[in-house]
Amino acid sequence: MGFFFSKPAAPAKVPTDIVLPFHYFDHQELYRAVRLQISFCFNDVLDAEKLRSAFARLLEMDGWRKLGARLRLNSKGKLEYHLPATFTQDRPSFVYSFEHFGSSIADHPVGSRLPRAGDQPATFGDICDYNSLLEDPRLPRDYKEWVNSDMPQLGLRIVTFADATCITVTFLHTLTDLMGLAIILRAWVAVLDGKEEDVPPFVGFDTDPMLLALEGKPPPRFILVDKIMRGLSLFVFGIRTMFQSYWYPPEGRYVFLPAEKVRRLREDALRELATQNPDKVPSVSENDILSAWWTRALVRVVRPAVDRTITIMNAFDCRGVLTEMGLIPSPDVGLITNAVNGIWTVLSARQVLEEPLGSLALQTRRSLEQQRTVEQVRAGLAEAKDSQDRTGFFYVVGNAGMMMVTFSNWQKAKFFTLDFSPAVTKVGTPLDKRDNQLGRPSYISVLGMTAGSIPLTHGCVVVGKDEKGNYWFGMQLPRTLWAGVEQQMREM
Repeated sequence: MGFFFSKPAAPAKVPTDIVLPFHYFDHQELYRAVRLQISFCFNDVLDAEKLRSAFARLLEMDGWRKLGARLRLNSKGKLEYHLPATFTQDRPSFVYSFEHFGSSIADHPVGSRLPRAGDQPATFGDICDYNSLLEDPRLPRDYKEWVNSDMPQLGLRIVTFADATCITVTFLHTLTDLMGLAIILRAWVAVLDGKEEDVPPFVGFDTDPMLLALEGKPPPRFILVDKIMRGLSLFVFGIRTMFQSYWYPPEGRYVFLPAEKVRRLREDALRELATQNPDKVPSVSENDILSAWWTRALVRVVRPAVDRTITIMNAFDCRGVLTEMGLIPSPDVGLITNAVNGIWTVLSARQVLEEPLGSLALQTRRSLEQQRTVEQVRAGLAEAKDSQDRTGFFYVVGNAGMMMVTFSNWQKAKFFTLDFSPAVTKVGTPLDKRDNQLGRPSYISVLGMTAGSIPLTHGCVVVGKDEKGNYWFGMQLPRTLWAGVEQQMREM
């Protein structure tokens, strides 16, 4: 019988490989289950070989070689890295694929349907609809496939047309978060531009700054410790979420908000705050306003009971705090890991539905101010470690019956400002007929492919703000909610 249930054998250990420890928080079950695929589309033709060779050169540089390591499971079932002593044709530093179409991208059945900016809010079909163009099907789907192969962690796919280029970077979430990806991309651009001196030093090669943050004196009490779910409530929440994900399958779509709509949202929020606080208007960011808007739009569609708990989780990059603690030289160094924790805002459905947008945004801002101090970040990481030790997952704030909305803003990464102009060989769309500069992305997509039983619903990723000020989002919702969300957008 064992024959019928046999598992693929992991590749034989290569004696010359350097074995490196995994960063603690990169072990989390969610990161193991999610493969990220980020695509950048350009209105220009880029030199694919120049892009490939610059990427390969980066992964040969001191410290940066770690990005070419293989995933392995050790005897305790824990992930670790096996780094080849030398990258070869048989064991390259990344998986590469290239495809060229001699026609315009407008003539390609998939390329012609890629989302484009307009003057009205819009949603664009299922994210997976573009995979036949952007995805390299050879790449593993989750960590189990990776550890049972000898494939590198990173995939690079380049597709060129007569007037456009698409670049896709794929990796398992265990490698890094999106700020880590931004650091990788900017280092790649520096090499591409012949400025290797601008490549930041790689840190955390065999040390773990996130875990080091918990050393020394014990952290204080986490401000929301009484609202962390444990035991039965956490179990019920997990089962209910998985059940809902099964019966109401999530669907990922791109959402576009024109700059003018975002400007009006901001003006409305600030006007409301000025009315409520005439002496001194509180400060809120666009991220605060957008997360409040998204939460309110969702709650209006879902129509929960007014006393139901609504929890907003904003992903928070810890690199600035690690810098304050002296654990890394600056937030821009090559710390390639998941340096993320959550900023939690707990509300009721009544508050979300009845309070002005400015008030909701202010509550998100106050949560951030309270929870992003060095001591509270340490306290939150201590809770995250305790939860991961016990369950394999980060802690969750709220209650078993809550509706949770996750929000991750990548605007800080400034992906739309990435300058690939050194690789441009031909201008595609004339510069006077487009909004983006030469060699800068016109469109960016994100696809988080989830393996196993990890349900991801009510999730919003702010991919970024393009050069005209328009916002692009990647959103994951139960399919049944999309019609209502589109109606909310029409009513903006």
